[in-house]
Amino acid sequence: MMRITDYKDIIIAIDKIEKDPKLTARENEHKAEKSMLQQLLGDDVALSHNSDGKPEIDGYNISISHTLNKQDGYIAIIIAKHHKVGIDIEYRSNRIMRIVERFLRDDETTTSVDDALISWCAKEAVYKLFSSDDLTYQQMKVSPARDSVENIVRRRSVPINTCMTPGYIMVWTTLAEED
Repeated sequence: MMRITDYKDIIIAIDKIEKDPKLTARENEHKAEKSMLQQLLGDDVALSHNSDGKPEIDGYNISISHTLNKQDGYIAIIIAKHHKVGIDIEYRSNRIMRIVERFLRDDETTTSVDDALISWCAKEAVYKLFSSDDLTYQQMKVSPARDSVENIVRRRSVPINTCMTPGYIMVWTTLAEED
């Protein structure tokens, strides 16, 4: 498991999903979630979901993302006690170009597959951060530098962080709870 600490109370963890061929993709994802949370928090963590499907753990803000292809998969989890959080991870593939017109606004552009993946992940992470707003892709705008996303409904821009590896692109964002 790779672990990144962003701030004092924020932990970001990424790992490969060990696929069990006897399990469905969803079951493999749940197994990876449980294992990673045990490693991060040291207990058998009670993970539940609210009515919007957002994951919840007592005492923490949490966001979870998975990405699977035929060969492998990744899981990313961000947890914090005093920050709202959102995270998304996608394996690197040009398949994103088939749907780019569905999630980009007319005033957003991409010049590469990586740009498209960052924009996709950024909007997914911000959607999770502002889950109660139930944002559409058109209600979020990625900055040209791909370092922030504007929640147009709230007229609020939030910074994003990007991690790019040969296997995946991951984006996360955080907001202090008082914001």
